[in-house]
Amino acid sequence: HLCACYPGEQRGRHARHVDNDSEWLHRTITAIIYLNDGWTKDNGGEFRLYGPEPTGTSVAYDVLPVANRMLFFWATDDCPHKVLHCNADRFAISLIYVDGRRSIREAIGR
Repeated sequence: HLCACYPGEQRGRHARHVDNDSEWLHRTITAIIYLNDGWTKDNGGEFRLYGPEPTGTSVAYDVLPVANRMLFFWATDDCPHKVLHCNADRFAISLIYVDGRRSIREAIGR
């Protein structure tokens, strides 16, 4: 679905969001695999998962994007997340499972 590079030279990051941000495309699960050999906390770029409150600031987890680490999380409104700024080029591949039947059924019903 998405290959991402966050450039460290520009302190790349991604703002807080949820992956199911469309009314008609029912995304259900996100998987991310990281491709960053030798990554350390000094490189930054943590994946930050917030608590389930839509606008809350409580942090549930910060995950370093080290090579061969894979994350799975619900692509729903109760899994807001972001990528903190990084100090080195950060690479990841994201896959999002879409409930195709539900998406088609609801598109036809409109």
